[in-house]
Amino acid sequence: MPHMAAHLAGVLVNASREIQVIDCFGLQPHARQVIGEFMLMGVSEKWVADHLSAKAKVCYIYCRTIAEFIAVERLIAELKKNKPTLKICLFENIQAVTSYSLRYVAAEFIGKGVDCIIMGEPEDRVLDVTNRLENSQSLDGIEGIAYLDNGEIVIKPDKQLPKNLDALPMPAWGRFPLQGYWRAGFAHAPCIRGERFLPLLTSRGCPYRCTFCIAPEVNSQWRARSASNVVDAMEHFYGTLGVTDFHVSDLNPTVSEERTREICREIIKRQLQITWKLAQGTKIETIKNEETLELMARAGCKY
Repeated sequence: MPHMAAHLAGVLVNASREIQVIDCFGLQPHARQVIGEFMLMGVSEKWVADHLSAKAKVCYIYCRTIAEFIAVERLIAELKKNKPTLKICLFENIQAVTSYSLRYVAAEFIGKGVDCIIMGEPEDRVLDVTNRLENSQSLDGIEGIAYLDNGEIVIKPDKQLPKNLDALPMPAWGRFPLQGYWRAGFAHAPCIRGERFLPLLTSRGCPYRCTFCIAPEVNSQWRARSASNVVDAMEHFYGTLGVTDFHVSDLNPTVSEERTREICREIIKRQLQITWKLAQGTKIETIKNEETLELMARAGCKY
């Protein structure tokens, strides 16, 4: 599931902005189109352009993983053809080993008609970028973005990543077509088809320097949500969406063993009837005690 898109949407919803979410896979998980060597899953780019609200002035496109590069290219081309006045802004996913840095392809995407690229985590800039794009104002002065200024490509990649993750709004999962994922049983961790699951970011970044991973380049600072904030999110989506299984999608969730224990104790204390899994894995050497594993199991960790 597109977790950073849900977090971006959460900021806009929290600011009472009117938004439309189009999740291509969630809408039609069994639709397929074969494009050369690629198979694209979900509704087509033409479907997106045809169903985009006539009131939309700004469209955000999520660059989730490198495998979807071709899908982003095709979507940009279709929107530019059918909605020439629409402002297009890309944002990246720096919470996955398989993501990519938009900094190095910014010129290519801007050459295809993209108006703005947000690098890093988008929550602290999305409102400012939206307001300026809607009103055709200059993007000058905003850090961590790329854009075209008087025919010249401007790239300002340096931007501090948010440290207080507890202060960020809840991801707007209620706006996404989650049933498609649940029906297809399409998840990073093992799941039961039809079971209501959600991805959960309990921390961001990673302090390690593995050479196969993009994180040292784009997200090298490990920042964690508090245990109470993590379990608040579990409790919220259990109550509002009936979610009973949470897939922790951090790059490295167990950097702090004590925080892992605190999360477990908080789940047990609230008697939440949920399960959870470390969906993307973790560096196992960060879990130093068997007692931590036993506590995780008692708190509902199944994988």
